[in-house]
Amino acid sequence: MSKKYFAEYIPVKGDINDGDICFDLQESKYMIRTRDDEFKRPRFQEVESKLTRIRPLQKMEKRELSLCSKDIEVGDKVIFRGKEYEVTKDSLPTVLSSKNMFKVIGKVSPEATWVKSGDEFDEDVLVWQARNEDGDVVDIIDWGSIDLGSLDKDEEEFYTVGIKGPCGHFH
Repeated sequence: MSKKYFAEYIPVKGDINDGDICFDLQESKYMIRTRDDEFKRPRFQEVESKLTRIRPLQKMEKRELSLCSKDIEVGDKVIFRGKEYEVTKDSLPTVLSSKNMFKVIGKVSPEATWVKSGDEFDEDVLVWQARNEDGDVVDIIDWGSIDLGSLDKDEEEFYTVGIKGPCGHFH
C-alpha cells in the first residue's frame, strides 16, 4: 500500500555551494558539490557511486530534498517536469490521472540524512520544525497544525519537515 507522502529532489533557485545537491543535466545523475580543485574548477561527487568529477556549473541544476504528496486539490500548486502549475477545477481530472504530477509540502530537514528520494511516509512520522535565522530548530509543531500554503514566502523558509528516524527521534 502506498503512503501519503514521499521525498523528492525539487529544482530550486540560487547559487550552487559546497554540499548542495545538484542534478547533472548532461548525464542525468544526482551529484553533491564538493570543493573546487586547485584550478578553481567546480567538483561534484556522484550520490550513488561516490565518484568525483569536474563539471561546469552551467550543466548543473540545484535541487533540494522536499516532502511531496499526490493528494492534490483545486488551488494546489503542482510540479510537472520541473515546472510549477496551479490546479484549476478544469485541470483537476488530468492532474489526478497523471503519475508525474505532485505538490511540494515542504523542505526535508537537513538533519534527516537517511532520507532518500522516493522514500515514503505516513503522517505519524512527520512534524514541522520551526527554525531561527541560523537554521537551529527552536520549536517542534504537530503535523496537522500548520498549512505552509497559508504562510508568507518569507515565513515559509523558517519551517522544515522533521521525520522520525530509525533511532525513534525526529530529525
